[in-house]
Amino acid sequence: MKLIKQVLLYFFIVLFLVNCDNKDDILVPEFKLSKADELDSNEYQIYSLILNEKFTASNDLVINQKTSKSVSFTVSFATNYIQPLKTEFPNLDTTIFTTLVESNVLAYNLDNKFTTSTKTITLVSSEELQYLFNSNDVNQGWSDFNKKYPNSNGIIKMSRVGFSSDKSQAIVAVEHYYGSLGADGLLIYLIKEQNNWRIIKTINPWVS
Repeated sequence: MKLIKQVLLYFFIVLFLVNCDNKDDILVPEFKLSKADELDSNEYQIYSLILNEKFTASNDLVINQKTSKSVSFTVSFATNYIQPLKTEFPNLDTTIFTTLVESNVLAYNLDNKFTTSTKTITLVSSEELQYLFNSNDVNQGWSDFNKKYPNSNGIIKMSRVGFSSDKSQAIVAVEHYYGSLGADGLLIYLIKEQNNWRIIKTINPWVS
């Protein structure tokens, strides 16, 4: 009987130590997504095209449900890139930059209406991202993120799309975060031909 007690005591001690060693493996709690806002179907067509063509390194994509809210960011895009794009593409409708700025005064909640044939799309809430990256240790935040989403290529964040009045041209900003010192931004110009969107130009304005 004494031997059995000793064995059980040893078992519980080992179990306790294993749990302590694996404290970093505690699952991140589930966070509910916010109610999705109504977006034009053209926006999801554009988002889907970008996800399929620009994010080929992984088939598991994690997207911030909330769109970008950065007026100065989009204004700087307009200031720096409108003239070069107009020079390269004389038919560029420059009002797409105006609507890009106007559309991103507020942040909006996306719905999972992306069309991808080979990719798994996961929307994450701002609350979940705040939970994961709530400390000053960004590396720990990425470690926790990668444990929950081991096959992803980081976090993708979209702006709302800036359209021309006839919805034949568009521009959108995309942010991609993949490490404590790893991130980049894309500015993507598209046109619609025969009812299908096509990427015409991709600019990489910033890299971290």
